[in-house]
Amino acid sequence: QATAHNGPSRRFNRDSNSLGIVLVVLSLTARLALKDISQAAARYFRMAMLRAVELASSAPSGCQCAVVVGCPDSQQILVTALDARRNHPLHHAVLVAIEKIGDWRKQQRQKAAETAPAGGEASDAAQLQNGDEYLLTGLDVFSSHEPCPMCAMALVHSRTGRLFYGVEIPNGGISTQLRIHSEPMLN
Repeated sequence: QATAHNGPSRRFNRDSNSLGIVLVVLSLTARLALKDISQAAARYFRMAMLRAVELASSAPSGCQCAVVVGCPDSQQILVTALDARRNHPLHHAVLVAIEKIGDWRKQQRQKAAETAPAGGEASDAAQLQNGDEYLLTGLDVFSSHEPCPMCAMALVHSRTGRLFYGVEIPNGGISTQLRIHSEPMLN
């Protein structure tokens, strides 16, 4: 079950069959009517969110968060990332996921360039399209925990389509008084 973020979130409960997901729409223009979610979309949300929670649960000690990035059109998981701050202070799971999506998009452009006829019209497909420089345009981010303010800003600047997270954190950048995703001057 997904709930729109209008106040306190419901937390993930491992002992129940319900998955409390907080849905935050980072794009000021995008809106999702929860009553209109299809069964397939609900399965996709659940699968991706459970994958993020499983990754976080099975991660080594010190890993604070796991992130899954999925494509709502294909309902496929594109990348997963774990918090790696033990190796570097900026290697939060969200930032690692954004970097992985950048690598994935680069590979997609290279594949398109390799399969396109030389000098033909299709070779333009390998070029950046309007909005492609925003790495997460049209993608969903599923996080085991609420993103911190730095990660929330990275998600806003990467033009994330939607963010789903399981557990609020006291210094988070979404549910706290910061509410970075809803600040019009940042988007």
